[in-house]
Amino acid sequence: MAALGNRATNEEVMLRLDPAPEFVVNYAQQAWASGYPLDDCEPPVNSLSTLFQTGVLYYRPYTYLPLTINPFRQLLDYLERDEKQRLVVFNHPVADDPDGIGAFNIRRVYDREGIAEVQVKRPKVRNFAIETCYGLWVSSLDVEAVESRLDKAQTEKDEFYQGLRDWLRGGGRTAVVGAYAEYLSAVQQTMDENNVDWQSALRRGCIASPFEDVTPIEDRIDMVVAYLNDETRRRRLSRTYVGAAMPSFNEDAEAAGEFVRTFFESLEEQSFIEKHRHRAASNFFDAGIPEETTADDLQLALEERLANGKWYKERFLAQRDTLMPQAS
Repeated sequence: MAALGNRATNEEVMLRLDPAPEFVVNYAQQAWASGYPLDDCEPPVNSLSTLFQTGVLYYRPYTYLPLTINPFRQLLDYLERDEKQRLVVFNHPVADDPDGIGAFNIRRVYDREGIAEVQVKRPKVRNFAIETCYGLWVSSLDVEAVESRLDKAQTEKDEFYQGLRDWLRGGGRTAVVGAYAEYLSAVQQTMDENNVDWQSALRRGCIASPFEDVTPIEDRIDMVVAYLNDETRRRRLSRTYVGAAMPSFNEDAEAAGEFVRTFFESLEEQSFIEKHRHRAASNFFDAGIPEETTADDLQLALEERLANGKWYKERFLAQRDTLMPQAS
């Protein structure tokens, strides 16, 4: 099951030998003769722990693409407090907009140019999941639908990043450097108009003036292009959620308790929703789990149904043929 099951995590390496050594042939024949159908290997789903193991846990991978840069961080540290407060009026179309001097954002320049051919949409997968403290739990009923949406979104996002990379390799580099120079000028103008003594701050901090130096953005462009040239990193960046096998929690009762608690709290919230209920929750209610009740009662009801050994296959999985695919 680890090699060939629906949630396989092993990687099986196969080698063709021609002719194959006799001892390899004998081993293969013996292994095949002693095998039996994979369906016979599946343990009965008769408890919460075995039910959770049939699902896949999705989480957001840690990814980072350095598209922003703020050359004024050091300078801001040496400004007087009242001077910083005067800078809340700063606003620029290619800068992030916190209270103060926001970072220059390459993505905003790209969007302003309006040349992106691919519009990236976030895949709607929460409808198919029960939210827990460890991620989004998706039952075996909906894993295929979730993977299909994630694959489509990943392809679109990867195309977007390739377009951004190609743009930065060509005329986009000039556009970004030009926008960065405008950004530097706008910051200086804002400081001057609001009586911010930035020159004294530079002297106090013994730091160079950032207003005339475009080297930082040129270096950042090179970094972004190198990052997006790496296909592995780019595709990981494009993946909204990553699926992983459910942890067993066998040796961590506290972690298991937190998972179960948050699972049924999410199910409780959904049980009182009449419209736009998540399909993941409906799978349980349609299979006979009572609605409009507390997390504790939901847990007891599910444990009772699982205990008879037939509910999972005859009620829960039986919905597989009746569930209609939903639009992404």
